[in-house]
Amino acid sequence: MFMNVSGADLLLLAGDFLTIYLFGYMHRSFCVKRDWVNKYKIAVPVIYLLDWILLFAANMMELPPLNLFAMTASYMIPLFLIYHVKSIRDLTNYLFYMIGTMVMEIIFGISAGYLNNEMGFHTRYDLLTPQTALFMNFAEIILVLLICRFGDKGKEKKSDHTIGLLMAMPLVSVLLIVLNMFLLAMGLYRNFNPAQFLSTAILLIIVNIAIFIILEKYTQLMRREIDLTEEKSRLKSDADIMQLAAKSMKERLQSAETVIQKDRMMRHDRRHFEALLYQLLEDGRTEDAKKYLSERLALKPQGGSRYCENTTVNAVISHYIAWAKQEEIQTTVFAHIPSDIPVDEMELAITISNLLGDYSTDFIGSVERLPQM
Repeated sequence: MFMNVSGADLLLLAGDFLTIYLFGYMHRSFCVKRDWVNKYKIAVPVIYLLDWILLFAANMMELPPLNLFAMTASYMIPLFLIYHVKSIRDLTNYLFYMIGTMVMEIIFGISAGYLNNEMGFHTRYDLLTPQTALFMNFAEIILVLLICRFGDKGKEKKSDHTIGLLMAMPLVSVLLIVLNMFLLAMGLYRNFNPAQFLSTAILLIIVNIAIFIILEKYTQLMRREIDLTEEKSRLKSDADIMQLAAKSMKERLQSAETVIQKDRMMRHDRRHFEALLYQLLEDGRTEDAKKYLSERLALKPQGGSRYCENTTVNAVISHYIAWAKQEEIQTTVFAHIPSDIPVDEMELAITISNLLGDYSTDFIGSVERLPQM
């Protein structure tokens, strides 16, 4: 079977291998692999290998419609089998590639002399030379590298919908080239002008290059707009959080100031009482001192319930319990803080105030966000 394979066939075989490899390169550049690929990694090269064989077999028949169908299938089959197709751009990139390769084949056909109104529905691969194959393969590599380098790799559905008309232009260009090739193969061009035919094909590829550039620029602008919208939303959210934090901090500062004032008053009263007791004992009025001390001990503590022995911390807890009652929040307190502690009681009280303030703000805020019945 392989004894009759010519040099042109070997060049075609190598060119088809390069085409399949470039298809895989485009797939990897723009798409994400499916989950099953990690489990059955050997299936990926097998799929591309079968793709190569089918493409070469179709091209050996030298029928342009079959060649076009086989090349499109060789791109689409592994794309949908191995990768997730999440954007229309994944398909549009192939159309840009198709236009470039078609124009290269037109250039080759005109230079080889078989592209005329007598060509019929056949492709002359026997005219393929190593120099021509090298030129076409090199141009194909450059084309794919440019598409993968400058093509947008984002998956933004918004941009896909807004520029759908521009994305349809490569398909229209491909259809125009195919239509012209069909008319030429049917011999319907009575006065075929190769230079005019070539200039039209080159004009189409220039137009599509411009469309490709516009697509990328528009996508970049769209992404910047989306980023700005997200940034504005984030800044607004940060501003709301800062406003809430400032409000909470103000309340905690007011609570701390209240605690400090109460502590100062209690310390002031205690100093006066201790000075009075000292003076009475200094004057020998022991009975009067006992009387004042018993009256003091008989007094009920002010400020509501007593949650712990430490007066300063108790004032903080009392403040937030009163706040909870005002918001109709049921609370239970377990506090075991003695009056004499080895740390600064004011610092401890402020720390507890900050903790209770943060928790209360978050809890009340969550309650306010609940749906109203």
